[in-house]
Amino acid sequence: MTFLNAILALGGMAFSIPLIIHLLNRSRYITIDWGAMQFLETSVRVNARRIQWKQLLLLLIRCLIPVMLALAMARPIILSWRDSGTANAMALAVILDDSLSMQSIDDLGQNPTKTRWQTACQNLSDIADQLPSGSAICMVLSGTPLEVRSDLDPTTWRKELEQLSQKTTYAGKLDVRLGVERGLEWLQKTTQAKRHLLVVSDFALSDWSGDRDARLSEIEPMLARQTVPVPWSFLNVAKNPVDESPTSDIAIKTMEIAPRVATVGAPLTVTATVQNYSESPQQVPVRLAADNEEIEIQSLTVPPRSTLSTRFRWVPQSHGDIELRVNADHQDRTPADNAMTRVMRVASPIRVLLVDGARRPEAMKSESDFLRYALTPFALLQGLPGDAFATRVVDSNGWDEGILKEHDLIVCCNVPDLSPQHRKWIRSFLEKGGAALFALGDGVQADRYNTWEMISEGGLRPGKLLPRAEWSGGFSESDTPFFELAPQVMESISSIQFRHRQGFEDSDPSGTIGFQFEDGQPWIISYPVGDGRCLWMTSSCDDGDSNFPSRPAYLPIMQKLLMFAARTPTGWRSTEPGQRWVEAWKDIQHDAGATTQEVAPQPNTVVEWRQNEGPVSNAVFKRTGFKQNSGEASGKIDGISEIDAPRSIGVVQARVGSSVRKMMIDTSPTDRGQELVCETMAADGFANLAKRVNASHASSSEQWMSLLRNSWSGRELWFWCWVLLIGLVLAEMALQQSFQPKRSASLPNTADQSPPTNASRGAA
Repeated sequence: MTFLNAILALGGMAFSIPLIIHLLNRSRYITIDWGAMQFLETSVRVNARRIQWKQLLLLLIRCLIPVMLALAMARPIILSWRDSGTANAMALAVILDDSLSMQSIDDLGQNPTKTRWQTACQNLSDIADQLPSGSAICMVLSGTPLEVRSDLDPTTWRKELEQLSQKTTYAGKLDVRLGVERGLEWLQKTTQAKRHLLVVSDFALSDWSGDRDARLSEIEPMLARQTVPVPWSFLNVAKNPVDESPTSDIAIKTMEIAPRVATVGAPLTVTATVQNYSESPQQVPVRLAADNEEIEIQSLTVPPRSTLSTRFRWVPQSHGDIELRVNADHQDRTPADNAMTRVMRVASPIRVLLVDGARRPEAMKSESDFLRYALTPFALLQGLPGDAFATRVVDSNGWDEGILKEHDLIVCCNVPDLSPQHRKWIRSFLEKGGAALFALGDGVQADRYNTWEMISEGGLRPGKLLPRAEWSGGFSESDTPFFELAPQVMESISSIQFRHRQGFEDSDPSGTIGFQFEDGQPWIISYPVGDGRCLWMTSSCDDGDSNFPSRPAYLPIMQKLLMFAARTPTGWRSTEPGQRWVEAWKDIQHDAGATTQEVAPQPNTVVEWRQNEGPVSNAVFKRTGFKQNSGEASGKIDGISEIDAPRSIGVVQARVGSSVRKMMIDTSPTDRGQELVCETMAADGFANLAKRVNASHASSSEQWMSLLRNSWSGRELWFWCWVLLIGLVLAEMALQQSFQPKRSASLPNTADQSPPTNASRGAA
């Protein structure tokens, strides 16, 4: 016998209270012999025996009352009592496999659209219909990362399963050990005496091979630590194919998009790798679609047990977040791996204002020439669209506040000095989210720069500017790099050599060094100014101070540097479940007549988040430190919203007005085809697995319910403990009443024996 609330059984020690009271009361009575007692001795002896017997019985009942109360609250269970398994409510923890392999189809002939996942949901719905009323269910979706849906009743659980059966998304690799741990944690908190742990899976070899014995061996101690024994079982939803001959199986293994930064009118290359897992060549039509609109179709003949890559060319015609999908039109048992989706952000070019302090008419003689070729190589070298930047070059005094508002970023290339009005315009531009880069050169007048206001005092200067000096050496990334560089770029850095540089003394401590010289002095520093960024480069951006502009690393570093300054996300495409998606919404001013999907919402604007046409949750824009000028007519400002990424693969989108943001939530395994190979555990292997871990096994809901009815042992005595407790209380009351002296029937009525009054006495 065991107890659901074993700690409360200690309350049975309270039986000692009435026993102690009885022993203490015995010492209160003193026996005094008197003369007439000898005539009553026989009668007293008989009555004493009867009274003593009743007192002992009363004492026993009073001792049993706290014992039964403690037992009733501790809820004892007799494990040897066989139960039908259908009468009393139970607690059921279901570990449901929702990994990629559950999207496979076992029977292509009769019902080609029913996946293993749908079979699992149907079996669990049938089980929900047969569970006793009052039962509690906890469902653990055990694909990585886990999702726990607890405290469900059979009706609510059935509705959950109906919704889940329609979903086509899937999670990562199955983690059965962690899923069982979460299920047992919930079972330990339940109040039902009947408890069961059910693992529902297709038992694919990719999930249940290799280190499965090590994982399952960790489960047995967890089951042994349960207060109430928890039996567990396996429900296999995979059906072994009748035809054992190899079937065709196609998978889209990889999908790559180049270049990583996409702009309107710039051609993109989408490379898809198709894997053939069958033993015969397969003719496969492969389609590319953008936002469900077909772009191109190609027909491939993939050799047996090999891969074949194909390339698509796509030119985006509008900016926004475009959902690209490569699909292999092929019927097999694993349709979930026949397609792959990626989200590509097509952005409008970043508008850069280049202020040249030494502008010359000759080619490649001005400070800004090198930077223009790095930012707009397609437009200048090939005359084609597709650059991530749009540049405009002006002299030191050839711009004003109106021109600055038409751009996202300003670069001062070797500018000797700026007037107080120009510095005020740039400071205001930065506070509203703009970006600025100062590239120092031989034309910079250090003594005039040192008269500028410091950044901490509302200006632009980070510290005291030192005179230009000779220096020979290279540079490297600092401990806080602004962005990640490709291995090829890192190799090219070693060939860069500097000849001159400048520096700062007593710099503002709020700066972050992204690149530094070999001797540790800063080369590029970033300072936060309001909602924007102010960057300083202690050398020029042309070939006057180094050979950097002639090296292959110049183009990627300068492009990424200005993207970092303008807060443009690099490498944006997908995220993993559980990671936080932070989205910035920026008010970009366009030329007259231009259209844009990007709008800047007001503070506290509610963003509608959706996944695969279904709502996810709401997020509220958060904004701090923004000061709106009273003279501005527009109330639009930048906004930032965030949301925790859902657990399943799919496209999540956020919508504000006409603006849409999309993000790909990706849980794809490294080898998607290997995850979806139709090889499941054989029947004898499945039975041996269940036997090895002392679990029952079934292949249908009917078989599992039959096992549940036949295997459940244990009967809770909670009801009978309370019945016996009530009976003891009533018996104690009746026995206590029997000790009260009985009223004699021959005694005259006291109301009739009142003394006579004076009037009646006188009358007599």
